[in-house]
Amino acid sequence: YFHTIEYKEVLEKSYGLKSQYYFVEDKNKICGIFPNFQVGGGLFSKKLISQPFAPYGGFIIDQKTKNKTRVRSLFLSKYEDIMKRQKIAFMELKSNKNLKLSGLKNNNIDYSLVLKLEDKKILYSKFSKSIRRILKKDINSELEFIYDSTDIHSFYKIYSKSMKDKGSPVHSFLFFNNLFNISRKNIKICLIKYDSKIISVVMLITYNKNVVYSWGATLKKYKYLAPSYKMFWEIIQKINNKYDYL
Repeated sequence: YFHTIEYKEVLEKSYGLKSQYYFVEDKNKICGIFPNFQVGGGLFSKKLISQPFAPYGGFIIDQKTKNKTRVRSLFLSKYEDIMKRQKIAFMELKSNKNLKLSGLKNNNIDYSLVLKLEDKKILYSKFSKSIRRILKKDINSELEFIYDSTDIHSFYKIYSKSMKDKGSPVHSFLFFNNLFNISRKNIKICLIKYDSKIISVVMLITYNKNVVYSWGATLKKYKYLAPSYKMFWEIIQKINNKYDYL
């Protein structure tokens, strides 16, 4: 999803970021896409990121392309050219592989966890005893799960409060509102209610056969109820037959 024109539009409308999209063609057919966004503006503060505010990014190559190595080298050489020509102070290229580029260092601090979706009984059996114990607690019957809500305002209220409590940067409401409206078919807002009050929120992004957990939060006051366990088990059961990975 983060390589789509829709996400490009979200970033441009929300934060005014300038984009640079590069393509590789083979016999008049696009076989690779390499999006970048400029963040900052001064000579010593100009940054180029692929992709901002996303768990993954960098270039993608059509799996049907025969010469993937050639396409990859074209993109990497373009990256080095951009650094020199545009006098970029900082560049960030997300990739699931270690890439060797002059002037760039590999940072292996950030990781993404991927769950292969399968029969819910098999998945449940793989949970640790402590997780199964939490899911069996009586309190879970008092937690109401809502899938594909349109309540973007409640989502943002809980998300922003949680982030501020942690002292972490908060996305603007405009960002989430644009994301929700521009990519409505891909966005799933999930809620947990307790005693008719929304206490936990999650925003999922769906694309093809994948679901990405993008943002979520629980009100500090209700964390003792462990609503996130209920939330994710319900999400897994809801998406299990339609998608392959979470």
